This record gives sequence, C-alpha cells and structure tokens, in this order.
Amino acid sequence: MRTTEEIQQALYARGLPLLSVSWLAKEVEHSTSPEKIEAAVLDRADFRDRSVVEHGSIRPESQATILSSPVSVALALERPVFLQIVVVIDISTACGQVTRPSGSERTLKLLLTDGEISLPAIEDAPVPGLETNLPPLTKVCLLKWLMLHGLLLLRPEYVLVVRPCTTSAQVQPSTSG
Repeated sequence: MRTTEEIQQALYARGLPLLSVSWLAKEVEHSTSPEKIEAAVLDRADFRDRSVVEHGSIRPESQATILSSPVSVALALERPVFLQIVVVIDISTACGQVTRPSGSERTLKLLLTDGEISLPAIEDAPVPGLETNLPPLTKVCLLKWLMLHGLLLLRPEYVLVVRPCTTSAQVQPSTSG
C-alpha cells in the first residue's frame, strides 16, 4: 500500500494540483486502486479551497510563460493539466436575452482555477460536454495551452470535460491529433 505522500505525488504527476495530505488521507482511505483514488479526487476535490490544494497543477515554469505573454503563446504540456471550472457564461447571447439568435453558434467564456491561479478562458470552437449548467466541481483536462491576449483558448482537440462521478476511463485524454 502506498503512503498518502506517494499518492499525492502520483496525482500531481498526472496533472492534478498538489493536494493537502490531510485532506487526501480522509478522501482516499477506502479507495484501493489508483483509478479509484483519481476518480474520488476528481469527484470531490474543490480546487478553490485552500485547505484542499497546497499548490496548483500548473508548474511554476509554465505559469511564468503563460501569465507573462502579452499577445499569444502556444505551449505543449509535459503532462495533462486539470483545472476546475468556477463559472461559465454564454457570451453569444445579448444582455438580458435567454436564448441566442437562431442559427448563431454559442461562445462560452469561463473562469478556471488550479487552486493557485485563476485563468479566463473562451471557446475557440464548441467543446463537447461544455455547457452553461455544469454541476459544481466539474473539471477540464487540458493537453495544450493556447493563450491569446490573456485568454486561454479552448478547442475540442485538446480539452476534455470531466464531470463529477465519472470513471477514470473517461478522463484518459487521447494524445493524438
């Protein structure tokens, strides 16, 4: 059986934030396999809670590149990165309008966090599973960063929506494409 610290480091290596050992110990005490532990963490970890997250999932060297770029940056990641969705807004509807005009495509704007920093994001193309009424604690798994003027651009080929109560098989992103 692995120690809680070993589990913490293994999850961080998989792209999750560095989680508090005390929180992690309580949450995974009945989980036996790595897949069940990861699924439990994705279901229950609130990245906005500083008692849960010790350090965000975005590595410091990547943070510097992403946050300091004035215009645009494309960054291949050494591992997937999980971020929690804080809020989703459909900016394709006019202020006060409930639905968008017929035939128009949606454009979602999001605020994402890894527990340490918050990033605004916008759909560059519709991402399957991304919608305005997502359940709390929904995460996204990113395979690549594309920042433009301070916004993280979300494209379906490198973003996977991870809803609470998913199985670990659903959070295995494809690296092809």
